[in-house]
Amino acid sequence: MEPVTYMRMRRAQELLESTGEKGEAIAPRVGYRSAIVFSRAFLRWVGMTPSRYRTRRDRSGLKG
Repeated sequence: MEPVTYMRMRRAQELLESTGEKGEAIAPRVGYRSAIVFSRAFLRWVGMTPSRYRTRRDRSGLKG
């Protein structure tokens, strides 16, 4: 993983865990102009969509 992308994805995971913000709000905070491009990048690097990541985290009781 590229260092910049790694940092973006880690920050996105933190925001998904600690806020209720939607992907549209998180995308620009982690350096993406488009929520669609952010969602695709997140899926590619993390293995699931941002919404799925949040749902799985919430269900497992691992909230930030």
